[in-house]
Amino acid sequence: PIAIPLNGKCYQSFRFVCSSPKGKGVLIDDLSFDNRPVIIKAEQAQTPVLKNREYSQLLHLTIKLNSDDLKDEIKTLVLNTAGTTTTADIQSMAVFYTGAETSFSAKSKTLVGESTSVGGTVTLDLNAQMTKGLNNFWVACKLKPTAGLFNRADVGVDQLVFARAGKQSVLNANPKP
Repeated sequence: PIAIPLNGKCYQSFRFVCSSPKGKGVLIDDLSFDNRPVIIKAEQAQTPVLKNREYSQLLHLTIKLNSDDLKDEIKTLVLNTAGTTTTADIQSMAVFYTGAETSFSAKSKTLVGESTSVGGTVTLDLNAQMTKGLNNFWVACKLKPTAGLFNRADVGVDQLVFARAGKQSVLNANPKP
């Protein structure tokens, strides 16, 4: 067997090229991949962060699982607040799960983690069970009533740790609007 180390990186596709002598064919008949998320992508939300809103979304994480029998969950999500004017404006950071639904306003959103300790780095311990296919997560914040009207709130992903697949890379981990 041939093992190709992925070195903790995410790949969207693989291409196999084989050269063999004329008249001799090589058959790749047993190809398998380990059960890790295939795509983990972050997108910056393009909505105003308002003081009177319960939660305002900052970041959309899409995780695509590649196997029927894969059951994994996010255990830890470490965020950075680079680009935020002042973290003192933020009352809490939360993560919501909407399953295959790609809208934050989905009625089926489930709170899977929250932290009131917001600084340059925010660590969220989650218990977010995922299913095969697309799994959508939303990082959102709740602002304090005293938050500055012209200040900005921003977030990026420093680390994403799964119960089974371990630490994984995120495509576009620090997106810009």
